[in-house]
Amino acid sequence: MARIVEFEGRRIEVPDDATDAEVGQILSAQPAPVAPPVAAAPPAPVRPEDVRDPATGIPGGAEASSQPDTSFIDTIMGDIGIGDARPKRTMADVIAEGSGVKLAKPPAPERSALQTADGYVRSTMSGVNEGIATILDLPFDAVNNAPRLINLLPGEQGVPRISDTELGQAIGFDEPSIGDNFKSVGFTGYEPQTGGEAAVNRIGKEVGAMAVPVGGVLGKAGQMTVQGARELPALARMFVEPAVVNPGRFVAKEATTALGAGMGAATANALVDPNTGYGQVFDLVGAILGGGVTAIGGAVAKGGKNVIDAVRQNPNYLDQVVKDSVVDRIGKAAALPGSDVPNGVFDTDSLIAAIENPASKPSAVIPGYQDSLADLTQNPGIAALEYGRAQGPSAGHFLQRQSANNQAVDAAMSRLEPAAPPSTLREALATERDSRIQQAIMGTADAEGAAEAATRGLVPQTTPGQRGGTVRSALETARDAARQRTDEAYRAVGIEGREVDPTGLTESLDNAVGGLTEVERGLVPQGVIDRVRQLGVPDQAGPVDTGLLDASGNPITRPAPPAEPVALKEATDLKSELQRLQRAAYADPKAEKGGRNAGRVLGQMIDAVDGYITRNITPEEQAALDTARGTKFEEAEAFGRQGDPVAAAVARNEGGVPKMRDDQVAGTFVNPQAMDRLFTQADTPAVRGAIRDELLSRGDVSSPERINRFLQDYGEQIDRFPGLRGEFETAAAARTREAEARGAQTTVQRDLGTPEDERGRSTVGRYLRFSDANPERAINEVLNAPDPGRAADELLTFVGDNPKAVEGARAAFWKKLRGESQSVDNTARSLEGTRAWRGDWLKSWLDNPATKAVAERLYKDKPEDLETLQAYADVLDNVNLRTRARAMGTSGTSQGVSGILTPETVQSRTYAWMRGQVSGTYLVTSMASVFARRAIRAARSEAIDRLTDKVLQNPELAKELLRDNNPANRAALARRAKTWLGNEASTLLDVLDDEKDQDDTTKAAMQGAR
Repeated sequence: MARIVEFEGRRIEVPDDATDAEVGQILSAQPAPVAPPVAAAPPAPVRPEDVRDPATGIPGGAEASSQPDTSFIDTIMGDIGIGDARPKRTMADVIAEGSGVKLAKPPAPERSALQTADGYVRSTMSGVNEGIATILDLPFDAVNNAPRLINLLPGEQGVPRISDTELGQAIGFDEPSIGDNFKSVGFTGYEPQTGGEAAVNRIGKEVGAMAVPVGGVLGKAGQMTVQGARELPALARMFVEPAVVNPGRFVAKEATTALGAGMGAATANALVDPNTGYGQVFDLVGAILGGGVTAIGGAVAKGGKNVIDAVRQNPNYLDQVVKDSVVDRIGKAAALPGSDVPNGVFDTDSLIAAIENPASKPSAVIPGYQDSLADLTQNPGIAALEYGRAQGPSAGHFLQRQSANNQAVDAAMSRLEPAAPPSTLREALATERDSRIQQAIMGTADAEGAAEAATRGLVPQTTPGQRGGTVRSALETARDAARQRTDEAYRAVGIEGREVDPTGLTESLDNAVGGLTEVERGLVPQGVIDRVRQLGVPDQAGPVDTGLLDASGNPITRPAPPAEPVALKEATDLKSELQRLQRAAYADPKAEKGGRNAGRVLGQMIDAVDGYITRNITPEEQAALDTARGTKFEEAEAFGRQGDPVAAAVARNEGGVPKMRDDQVAGTFVNPQAMDRLFTQADTPAVRGAIRDELLSRGDVSSPERINRFLQDYGEQIDRFPGLRGEFETAAAARTREAEARGAQTTVQRDLGTPEDERGRSTVGRYLRFSDANPERAINEVLNAPDPGRAADELLTFVGDNPKAVEGARAAFWKKLRGESQSVDNTARSLEGTRAWRGDWLKSWLDNPATKAVAERLYKDKPEDLETLQAYADVLDNVNLRTRARAMGTSGTSQGVSGILTPETVQSRTYAWMRGQVSGTYLVTSMASVFARRAIRAARSEAIDRLTDKVLQNPELAKELLRDNNPANRAALARRAKTWLGNEASTLLDVLDDEKDQDDTTKAAMQGAR
C-alpha cells in the first residue's frame, strides 16, 4: 500500500510503512527544475521544486503544483499590470526558513488577456468541481474521522481515524474517494497561476460545496408544499422550509453567504499558505468570518441605507419593517385567522390564491380597467380598508383610479349601447297599429257588404195583406174549380130534374126516427126533417069538402089528393146535409148536440135517405151518383172541413165578406201541416212566394245566432222550399264573418288604441301611451307585464322583428338599464362628470327574472352582446365605483426634518453637555441616534401608508408582497444560510488529518532534509 504526503504544494506517494527519515530522503531526492536565466546575475542553483514538467509546465514534475505566495491584491494588480507584483515574503516563507527548507517562487509568466480570462474560468470551475467533490466525500470522512475530534483537546491524544481506507477504494472504484471519482468526470485539477486565480478558485470551492446541498434541498422542496415542509422533523425543516417558501431567496442567501465565505477564505490563504496546518486553520477561520461578515454587512448596509433614505426623505423608502407592517395591515383587514392576535402568525396563502384565481377579474373583461385588491379578493374587510384609504390623505390617487375605471366601464358599456334612438320602435309600432286598424275597418266593411248581399234574398218582399190576398185568391180559384167538378159530376148523373114521390122519403124518415129514443130524437136535426116531410104534401091534408050534403045531411067529401112529386135532388141534398152534420158531430165529440151518438143517429137517417134514393134510380145512375158524391166529398174536404185553415181562408160571412182579413191569411199556413194543406190545394209559384215571404217575416237575419235559431225553429217549414236552407246557412256564415270582422276591429282598436285615443290595453297599446320622451316608462310596461318575455315577444313580433325597430327596443331597454344602474349622486361621478355605473345595481337588475326574460328576447339576434353585458355585470358586482373620492384639505407640502430632531431635543442634550453630565462624544452619538430613529420611524410611517395604497391598487404587487413576506414564512425566511458550512466541516476534517500527517511526518521530513 502507498500513502500520499503533501509537502510545499506537492503530493508525493511514499510506501505506507516508510519511516520519517525515509520520507525526508525521498523529498530531498526530487529533481530540481532548471531556473530561467537572469541577465547580469550568476545562474541560480537548481532545486527540486524548480523543475517543471515539460508537458504541463507545472514546477515539481507532473504531480507537483505551484502556489503563488503573493497577496491577493498584489496578485490582481500584477495580473493587470498595475503596481509592483513581485513576490513578497509570506508566513509560509518564515515557517520554511525556520525549518531550514528554502522555498523559491518563480515570477508569474506574461499572459495575454484571453489566457488570463481562461485561467480565471478554469480556476473558478476547478474550485467549483473540487467543492462538489469535497461535499461528496464529507459524509464518509465525517464518520471516519469522528473519533479524532478528541485530538482537539489539549495534550497529545493521538486518536486515529476509524479506517485509512477511502470510501472509493472500499467500494472498488479506481480512485480512493467518491470525490476523486467525481473529479474524473468534471474539470481536472487546474492549479491557479496567480493570486487572483487562487482567490476565485477558493471562492469556487465554497460555491461548489454549497451547490450540492442546495440542489438536494431544492429537489426535495420541489416535491413538497409549504405545509408539508412545516411538518418535517426540525433538522429537515430547517433546510427544506426556506427553499419551499421562497426558492429564489433561499438560493440567493446561500450563494451570497458562500461567496462571502469564499472571499474570507481566499483572503486568509493570501496571508497564510493553505497547504500548512496553520494555513488550513486560517482558511477555516477566514471562511467562517467571511460568511458571518457577509450577513452582518448586509444588515448594516441595509440599516445605513435606511437611515440615509429616511434623512433625505427618499420617496421610495422601503424596508422589511414596512413590508411586514403592510402585510399585517392587509391580513388584519382581511380578517385572516390569527391576524387579530398581537404579533400573531397568520398565513396569507388564501389571499394569494384569491388574487391568482379570482372569482371575477374586471380587467379581463373590461378593456382598460385596473383591478384593485378588493376587486379580486372580494374581501369586505379589504374593501373597507380601500374605502377608508380613499377618504384619507391618499384620496387623490384613489380618485384618479376610480375615475379612470369609471371611464373604462363607461367606454365598454358605450360600445354595447344601441345606435338607434328609442323613438324608432314607437314610430314602427304606431305605423303598424294604424295599418292594422285600417285593415280591420276595411275588413268590417267588406264583411258587412257580403252579409247584406247574402241576406238580401231572405227578407220579405211583400206585405202581409199582399201575401194573404195572393193565398186567398189561389184557394178560391181552387175551390171554384172543385165546385165546378162537383157540378159536372152531378150533371153527369142526369137525375137533377127527375121527380119522385116524396111519400117514400117521409116514410123512410119516419121509420128512422120512430126507432129512436127520446134522447136520440133530440140529436136529430128536427127542423130539417120536418121541412123534408112537408115536401109534396097538399095543402088539404084530410078529405076535401065538396060543399055538398048527402041524404042524411052530412057533408059530402072526396078523398084528399095525392102528394105532389118532388125533385130527387131534395133527397140528395138532404143526404149531403146529414153527412155534413155527421162530420161535424164526429169532428166535435164534446159538443152539446154532437159527438159520436149524434153521428150514429145521423148515420141511420143518412142510410134511410140513401135507401130512398137508391130505390128511385137505376144502378147506372147510382154509380154515377156515387162518383158525384165522391167529388162533392173531395170538395167539402178540401174547402169546407170544419177547422181547416183552407176552409177558414175562403170562408165568408152571409154578406159575402171574408171572415178572415187578408193580412192574417198567409200566417195561417206557416205551420208544416197547414202549409202542406195549402200546397195540396194551391201549389203555385205565387202561393209559394207568399208563404216564403210569410216564413221569412218570422225570422231575423241580423246575426248568425238568430239565423241559426230560426233554422232550428222553422227548419221543417224551410225544408219545404228547396235551396232556402242553403241560403240561410250562407247568410249565417256571412253574418259570422261580419261579426268576426266587426269584433276584430273592435279588438284592434281596444287593444292597440287609436291615434285619437291611445289608451290601448295590449302591450303595444300600453307602450304607445307614452311619447318619445318617455321610453323608460314605455319599456317599464313590458317589464311589469304578467309574462314579460311574452310581452317583449309580442312587441317585436308586432313589427315583424324589423331590425331598426328591434334596435329601438334595445335602446329603450338601455335607457331603463342606465337609469337602474347609474348613480344619480354627484359624489359618484368621475372627474370628467360621467355618472358612475353601479355594478351591484346592474347585476341585481339584470338578474331579475322579468329583466332577464325581456333581455333574452330583445337580444335574440345579438346574444353575444347580452353575454358581454352579463359578464360586465358579474365582474362589476362588487366593484366600488360609487364614491367620488374627495381629497382632504391638506396643503400638500411634505414634512420637514424638524419633526425628526426637535429643538427641545437638541437643547436638552446641549445643556447636559454644558453642565458636564455627558461627554461630547455622547452628545453627538445620542443626537445622531435620536435623529436616525425618528427619521426612520417617520419614513416608515409614510412608507407603510404609501405601500398600503399601492398594494390596494395593484394586486400583482400585493401578491408579491404577501408571498415574499408571509408571516407564516417569516421564521423560515429569517434563518441564516447553512449549506456553505459543509465545506468548512471538510476543512475541519483536513485540519484533523494535518495534525498528524503534517505536524509529525512533515516535521520529520524537514529534519531529514537538513
